[in-house]
Amino acid sequence: MRVGITDPFYLTAVFIQSELSPGSIVINEINYNSNDDHESGDWVELYNPGQMEIDISNWVMKDDDDQHSFIIPDGTFINSDEYIIISQDLDLFYDNYPSNIPVIGPFDFGLGGGGDEVRIYDDVGALMDSVKYDDDEPWPIEADGEGPTLELINPTYDNSLPEYWTSSQQYGSPASQNTNYLDSDDEGHSALPDEHTLLPAYPNPFNGSVTIPFKLSSQTNSSITIYNVLGKEILDLPIGNLGPGDHSISWAGINQMGHPVGNGVYFVRLNIDTKNNSQKLVYLK
Repeated sequence: MRVGITDPFYLTAVFIQSELSPGSIVINEINYNSNDDHESGDWVELYNPGQMEIDISNWVMKDDDDQHSFIIPDGTFINSDEYIIISQDLDLFYDNYPSNIPVIGPFDFGLGGGGDEVRIYDDVGALMDSVKYDDDEPWPIEADGEGPTLELINPTYDNSLPEYWTSSQQYGSPASQNTNYLDSDDEGHSALPDEHTLLPAYPNPFNGSVTIPFKLSSQTNSSITIYNVLGKEILDLPIGNLGPGDHSISWAGINQMGHPVGNGVYFVRLNIDTKNNSQKLVYLK
């Protein structure tokens, strides 16, 4: 939900539901609108959750337009429990991520910043997986140009449902386990954080907006407060009775009246019952 008197914050909530069976190949992460400071081009991560290597030669990736297609090259395999990236622009991708990441491409179309669909077909035209995402709730809104990617919280969950997607920490995790991965116990219920935790904000220092991720271990009535270096309250925002899991907010350097704040050091505090978590933020215009 979008909250705040002048919308200085955005909130993403992840709700835990039951585990689903994996498919042969899973669309596990999507970068559809990079941050200007980390322009890596559009890319899609495929994951093989099975026990056997899968030959994806001549498989096809499409968006929601059948005229837009990328044919995966001959000799392309994904080993068990491994990943491959399909990149719109290999040079941009490798300018921002390690050179040892397995990447194929380029594809000559872009993923929509206002919502789109990613579809994967096998070499005989059978649909193997698809994700129809949006840049508005209930989909995580931070992935639309703020830096994070769209991440599936567990590749065994139904990736057609927005509640199983979250925004990544920092700039995603191509070809590795997602940054907000939720494990499953033997009974098929998701493992939750052991305690309420305020995670490191990013980017920090920041000059536009800063993303502040946090974890909740139980249903909790929470609020976020921003203070300046003198201890004066800049913004107080109740964020409701959130469920357990991963959440994040984005602050654009705006006070309670909707006015921009000045350069300097600020402190963010996550207020949960009697326990407080705080950290320093540096704002540079």
